[in-house]
Amino acid sequence: MTMTTLHDRRRFIVKQQPSAPGQSVIVWDTFTDTNGKLLSAHTPDRSPAAWQTVSGNLTINGNRCTGATGLSVIHIGRADFALTASVRGVSGSASLIARYGDSLNYWKLIAKFSVNAIELWEQTASIWTLRGSASVSINDGADHILRATFNGQAIRFWVDAVAPLAYSSTSHQSNVRVGVSSDAAANAIDHFKVSSL
Repeated sequence: MTMTTLHDRRRFIVKQQPSAPGQSVIVWDTFTDTNGKLLSAHTPDRSPAAWQTVSGNLTINGNRCTGATGLSVIHIGRADFALTASVRGVSGSASLIARYGDSLNYWKLIAKFSVNAIELWEQTASIWTLRGSASVSINDGADHILRATFNGQAIRFWVDAVAPLAYSSTSHQSNVRVGVSSDAAANAIDHFKVSSL
């Protein structure tokens, strides 16, 4: 093997490396599908499992996840992860769902377009508790990036470049499903990604 061949091979290997060493994408969904298709009938771009409807009927519209009411989850097989999605809306709210056990036990990370805020909620045994909130400008109809990390007891949640909300909890650490929800038809969720930490 010549030095030139070796150099070219190294450049190829470097180009194939993920942008964040140590992380791997578990779920990736651009919601590219036929308008009106139920999310539960849609196949993600990459995922170890299919979407499951918990309530309502989230659908695909304009290659985005939309719905007047609905909550859907997907099994990822781990409780520690990084979660990202773009959201757009001017009323109501769109949410990321994390560490979902059942309809009475999970974390909800909400973008409240109607009041320009993000909120971190914990539901345990059907009791909802607000764990953090921040004022943000998100009801402009533009895309905004919601991000969260769940790593053991450490939880971080933020939108765009706003400083993260941070919280520590042992709740739901064995739950291994994540998801999305919406409560207004005009809201849209896109580029849903779950990565390992």
